[in-house]
Amino acid sequence: MTKVSLFRWKSLMLTTAFAGAMLAFSGCGGKDDPALPTSRNFKLTVSATGLSATDYDGATIAVAGSLLSSTESTLWKVNGQVRNNEKGISFTKAELLAGGTFVLESIRPLAVIDVTVSCTNFNEPFNLKIKTEVDGQVKENIDQAVTNSFEKHWQY
Repeated sequence: MTKVSLFRWKSLMLTTAFAGAMLAFSGCGGKDDPALPTSRNFKLTVSATGLSATDYDGATIAVAGSLLSSTESTLWKVNGQVRNNEKGISFTKAELLAGGTFVLESIRPLAVIDVTVSCTNFNEPFNLKIKTEVDGQVKENIDQAVTNSFEKHWQY
């Protein structure tokens, strides 16, 4: 081997060894992996008073949940009744007018829980009560007079 080809061969081997070492030490380590969310039980209690069927008031409460590893789509019960094949539940103004108080509960522990509340009011104020609980602990307890608009979003 000539000095030039020996130098090229050593350079190639050194570069290959360096690249191999970089790949070996840059792999995913246990410390870098994100922790999986903890599954929890969820409960929402909601009621609205003072809503008027003739006003242009608006109220929507939407809740969605997800399991970590299952494609199960029955996740909720409302006022004790299981709601089959529903990963998300929403309550509209019409339901709030007709129903009084709603109690929404997860029927199995959920990894992700998303709650959105959106209310508008153009006439007389109405009152909205919302309580959220995660594993039996109260997270939110709101008693809100809606005079114009009210929006909230929570993720657990």
